[in-house]
Formats: sequence, C-alpha cells, structure tokens
Amino acid sequence: MDMYNGLSLPPLPDKFQTQKDMEDYLDTLNTFLDQMLNKTKQYYHRPRQMTTTERNALATPVTGDLVYNTTTNKMNFYDGSVWKEVTNA
Repeated sequence: MDMYNGLSLPPLPDKFQTQKDMEDYLDTLNTFLDQMLNKTKQYYHRPRQMTTTERNALATPVTGDLVYNTTTNKMNFYDGSVWKEVTNA
C-alpha cells in the first residue's frame, strides 16, 4: 500500500470480479479521499498577498481573514468590522 500523509491508499486490483467488487473499491477510495481532504485542512495556508486597495475592495471579508499587505509590508487581519495591522504587542 502506498502511504500519503500517513494514510494508506487502497491497492487497485488487476481486475474486478464483479460490479460489487468495483463499487466496494470505489467506496474505499472515496473514504480515503475524504480522509485526505480532512487531513490537509489542518495544514497552514499562506495568507493572500494584496495591496491596500485590493484588500479594501474585498466584498465580504470574514472575521479572522488574514492578508499580507504589499503596500505596507505588514500582516493585516479583519476583526469583523475593520482591517487592522498585526503588531508586536
């Protein structure tokens, strides 16, 4: 079995004997893919990079959104009502 992010990919048989065998394999593969997607959600994603103008033009920012502001070279976060600069404090 091949391992991906600690999960085992089910081996593909040379030939399926019945339709049910193929359906069972596809169910197993679907479960594997669901686990992969859920596992990758745990990883860090780099914030988007944009200018102040682009940031301010976001139609529906969500509380907690992070962007790297290329105008100020600072991280910004949306507190639910306004964008704020991340500081050392």
